[in-house]
Amino acid sequence: MLMINADDFGMSTSINQAIVRCFREQLITSTTIMANMPAFEDACRLAHAEQLSDRIGVHLNLTEGRPLLAEVASCTELCQADGQFRRFRSSHLSRTARKLVAAELHMQIQSCRAQHLPLGHADSHQHVHNEPALVNTFCRVIREAGIPTLRCARNSDPGRPTLRRIYKHLLNAYLS
Repeated sequence: MLMINADDFGMSTSINQAIVRCFREQLITSTTIMANMPAFEDACRLAHAEQLSDRIGVHLNLTEGRPLLAEVASCTELCQADGQFRRFRSSHLSRTARKLVAAELHMQIQSCRAQHLPLGHADSHQHVHNEPALVNTFCRVIREAGIPTLRCARNSDPGRPTLRRIYKHLLNAYLS
């Protein structure tokens, strides 16, 4: 089955409206929701009003906005001084930071489920689940949460460096 997914449900009310319009026009088959973004509650309301709950996955976010957990906001490996997520690009995280990442991912999933969203799939904002420092944590959390699928890595871009394409190919084998 071909899935056409729209990310960023919950980021803003205008994005939420655009995604609902895409569902109505049958341009997409699913969306992934961001539990830590300003329009999350609006997205949940729309999901139920439009009977889309079973077509929503979670768009796990570690790169934009504020984390749901205060202890994550105070971790300088993950967040800036103002508590906003920093743009993540690292090949290594401390054990403490990895534990905080797992806790934040679980909290984002719990926030969605508290809104009665079953979450049939998962992905991540800016594809951070593909980062070497995070892939094992993401896979473990997704498995523990009982979410059946995690988006595979993009590996078909011929302009991408060969080593990166090989990594993505191996990552997809690991994720499947």
